[in-house]
Amino acid sequence: MRAIGLAWLILCLSGCSHTGSGPDTQSQKGADSAYRELVQSVAINTTLPDLISLREVYVKTSYYSPYAGAEITLSPVMFEAMGREDWRSCSEHAQSILKTNYISLPGHYGAMMCEEMLGNDDAGSFHQVMLNGLVEAIWSSGNGTSKDEAFFCTSTPELQVFIQSQGLEMIGQGLEREEGGRAYDVVEVKEPVTGRQFTWYFDITSQWDKGWSEYNTL
Repeated sequence: MRAIGLAWLILCLSGCSHTGSGPDTQSQKGADSAYRELVQSVAINTTLPDLISLREVYVKTSYYSPYAGAEITLSPVMFEAMGREDWRSCSEHAQSILKTNYISLPGHYGAMMCEEMLGNDDAGSFHQVMLNGLVEAIWSSGNGTSKDEAFFCTSTPELQVFIQSQGLEMIGQGLEREEGGRAYDVVEVKEPVTGRQFTWYFDITSQWDKGWSEYNTL
């Protein structure tokens, strides 16, 4: 079952690959190839080093679209379906997200929950392993206490699900940029049980640079 799903995913990734003639086309093709290989690797044997590499490579690929991709457009729809207990639609939306964003925390969370509710325990367990591993990969990038220790973050939905996965609430958010070009989301979080509040830093430079290149090229 997993092998069939993996073959379908790789086929979709190949078919959805973007083309272009810009100066970064060759490097993007290399990143796309490395990304597909890592997707295949983690689907067969999920390891933390591969998940870390997968996240680092993904932001260099043609699939990466942090402001207009499937994760942004379909995550709200997926969670709405989950709220309606429409597990089939939820699963379909989750798989659509994962087609071009296999590091998506919302995508794996939705797939985990909805596959379990559909009685597909093996698939649900696999996505839980992926979700937990990707959260651990984010923790490996820093501890969030300062800009120097900022979490490497690839999208706003990832940031939101990561915070929720730690049992925390996001109560405020701001943007800070440095002269060197790095960008950070500065997020105020709260522990619901104790009421303790503190600040976490997320390095969103990859998002910022991608958005700039996509929407400010003319």
